[in-house]
Amino acid sequence: MAFESKEIPLTEEDRQKILKLKKRTIIGAGIFGLFFFSILTGFGISEFNEPGPGKYFIGTFALFALGIFGFIIFFTAKKFRKDLENGLKKHVRGKITDKQRQVIRSGSGKNQTTTYYYYLFFDSYQLTIDRNHYAMAEPGDEIEIETAVESATVLNFNKLSGSSATSIGPQVIKQQTVFDQLGALAASTTPAYTHTNFNARPDKEELLSDEDVRTLRNEKSRRITRWIIFTLVFAIPFVIVYYAVIVILVLSIPGIYRYIIVFQICWAAIFILFRVYFLRKRIQPVNRDLAEGKKILQEKFVQEKIFSNTKMSSAYTTNSGMSGEYYYVKAGNSFTGVSRADFDAIKDNYPAIFHVAAVSGIILQVKPSHK
Repeated sequence: MAFESKEIPLTEEDRQKILKLKKRTIIGAGIFGLFFFSILTGFGISEFNEPGPGKYFIGTFALFALGIFGFIIFFTAKKFRKDLENGLKKHVRGKITDKQRQVIRSGSGKNQTTTYYYYLFFDSYQLTIDRNHYAMAEPGDEIEIETAVESATVLNFNKLSGSSATSIGPQVIKQQTVFDQLGALAASTTPAYTHTNFNARPDKEELLSDEDVRTLRNEKSRRITRWIIFTLVFAIPFVIVYYAVIVILVLSIPGIYRYIIVFQICWAAIFILFRVYFLRKRIQPVNRDLAEGKKILQEKFVQEKIFSNTKMSSAYTTNSGMSGEYYYVKAGNSFTGVSRADFDAIKDNYPAIFHVAAVSGIILQVKPSHK
């Protein structure tokens, strides 16, 4: 199928869909914002009966939170308003060559927020889409999709051929329950391989390449650096408190300094031995891999490809070389970092070859399987 992308006028039905979604977004965010505001103000009134800094702080924070919700509502409604004013929508028709999910994390600790973006690719053309339609589309499907230009709202979605031929829009998805959506997805998606019909080839042993050796040496250096940083971060505050207690004891109890010196020597020796043992335990498997020079090739089923602006939890992650961008494949319950070139070559719902260090289990490379 030849790829086609153009902008066409909105129909009256499209306008009604955008208006309904705009109203639902404003009302939902408004109710949640007022509910949050009422909880904060109620807490301020109940906890601080008298005027004071506490009550003023709660009131200011509540107004600030309400302002944030208003800011979100304003810019969300602005996108829908632009769609209606422009009167155009994107019409895309073609064969999906890839799909990707992007994870954007901001903040830290309890204040960390995570945002997901979903994309379909038609060769070099990238289309932003919502989560529901992202789950329904698979590489190799031929689809016809219409989206609003500014808000990226999916107005119509027709699957012409591929895993299943369907015609579905937002109004149908809204009426389905989560279980209905999952059931429909499981019944309609029939990729070349699935968890049930995928039979992995036997593991194969090979010698480490020069690239593998560099990866292991970098991992060894990284583990030593982390060990040094963690030791210093843990030791410095403890030493400060420890010596403060010693000073108090020496000033309070005459003659105790002899016992403190002995205790200090024993404590320092135990701490150093424990940290050295931990470092040795961490780098010994890597040293054995470098000495033996072997790796295992394992075939695994890739469920999903993800690119993120932050490192995700995994045994080994690879920076793509582009600042703030990391590329991952999901196999089982773990995410594995890969290079940009391998990320583009690997397919969703398809086997891939994982190059694993024989002793440490570090994943050195992930390559597409030519099964």
